[in-house]
Amino acid sequence: MQQAWPDAADRGEIMTLREIARYLKVSEKTIFRMVQSGDMPGVKVSSQWRFVRSVVDDWLSARMYASPKRGLLQVIGSAPQAIRLTRMITPDRVVSDIRPGTKRDILHKMVEAGVPFESRTARDTFLGELLLREEVVSTAIGNGVAFPHAREPGGFPISEPRVVLGICPQGADFGALDGMPTYVLAMPLANSEVEHLRVMAKLALVFRQKGVAQKVIAAAANATVMELLAELDG
Repeated sequence: MQQAWPDAADRGEIMTLREIARYLKVSEKTIFRMVQSGDMPGVKVSSQWRFVRSVVDDWLSARMYASPKRGLLQVIGSAPQAIRLTRMITPDRVVSDIRPGTKRDILHKMVEAGVPFESRTARDTFLGELLLREEVVSTAIGNGVAFPHAREPGGFPISEPRVVLGICPQGADFGALDGMPTYVLAMPLANSEVEHLRVMAKLALVFRQKGVAQKVIAAAANATVMELLAELDG
């Protein structure tokens, strides 16, 4: 799949085949084979392949949503206790009263509730990054669930990953591919891209299952969200 992405060079996102192989921790031969077959987004400049990191991140996220359980567990790694829902989502990071509205309205409420930036400017900047990501493609994966995140994840001043859980009992139009309303939004916050991917794998493993959104809504109505999260942790 060959594409051109304007302004990518200005953002310092263009990567060589060797750099993207190191970034994804696979061999250069694997990357070459995938991009040649159209399985991975890249563009050929003269005789050299070039990649835009943010586009590759989007591609990787999309593949993660559809990955089998075994693959997601491999991403989570050998220390799954650090990626437990009940460790990342605390009661003060649950926003259970989100009302239907624009993406800006919904994400603003979640950012205000749980993003660990002290200054208003930093929070507004992050909100803008979330909205830019939504302009590229919606983070609503279907089944009533969305995973809003910035196109360049990581960099939060936190020692452990966090997740802000937003619940919209009435459902909101978040541009899901299945055309259905979004009821549950899980927003990952991490201090590095590697940690971000581990959190995303955990969220995909749990929340992509049919019926989970309905369980979360019911738990919010009964103030038992944390009990449900403990159950979903397995």
